[in-house]
Amino acid sequence: MKTKRFLLYSSIFIYVLSFIIVGQEAFGHGTMETPVSRIYNCFLENPENPKSDACKAAVEQGGTQALYDWNGVNQGNANDMHREIIPDGKLCSAGKELFKGMDLARNDWHTTMITPATAVIV
Repeated sequence: MKTKRFLLYSSIFIYVLSFIIVGQEAFGHGTMETPVSRIYNCFLENPENPKSDACKAAVEQGGTQALYDWNGVNQGNANDMHREIIPDGKLCSAGKELFKGMDLARNDWHTTMITPATAVIV
């Protein structure tokens, strides 16, 4: 009796676990923390007194509030239509006016090289 119950509970556990791991859809919102996104990096530098020239220019362009709202860079209703909703050159702001400082075309934004060996799947 104990063996049958153990097998039943083990089977249920494995089934549920496999559904969670394999069958779960991915939904994203906000910004990246790893590797660090432009806006989150600027937030970490200090919105009121950023260190890098790129973050200083972003604050000059769009103010500090965007950096405090760093996780608001998203288009929740895009439904796989990001290209139709977000104009060219506006990807880093998600096409939102509040985050326009993130769209500045500069070559001094903080960058992180990533490879499949260093990518972490959570």
